[in-house]
Amino acid sequence: MQSGVICFLELVYGMTLCATLASCSALNIGSETPQQQAERLEPMLSAAGFQMVPADTPDKMTHLRTLPALKMNYYINKQGTPRYWFADPDYCHCLYWGTETAYQKYQDLELQGQIVKNEQQAAQGKVRGCTADEHGSTHGRLRVWSRYRI
Repeated sequence: MQSGVICFLELVYGMTLCATLASCSALNIGSETPQQQAERLEPMLSAAGFQMVPADTPDKMTHLRTLPALKMNYYINKQGTPRYWFADPDYCHCLYWGTETAYQKYQDLELQGQIVKNEQQAAQGKVRGCTADEHGSTHGRLRVWSRYRI
């Protein structure tokens, strides 16, 4: 009985490890340039309902350069509602701002993009350590798991 529990825990650990590696791979962590990040995120922000505000004066551009670039941020307005913003001083020379609804849509779009990229990489066999052979065993820390009917 105890060895079954250990095998199950190894299975859970292995699946968690594979999911983490796949997520890192899907996000291209460490390999995406700031320009690529902007090109990937800004269409999602627009599609989610964020409004683009161009830095079309020297004062706006100066202020935009003081903000954290290419990172989602938020503040609570006077009415107590969160407002989200994303500054891009280098590529679009603009600031995106949105409501809680737009932010939720953005998160959904980002998650959908990660899932699609994971599926594409898995189909191409690029997610290493997580592929199962015809007997249900995987390479790496996972053991034969077909007996667990997962």
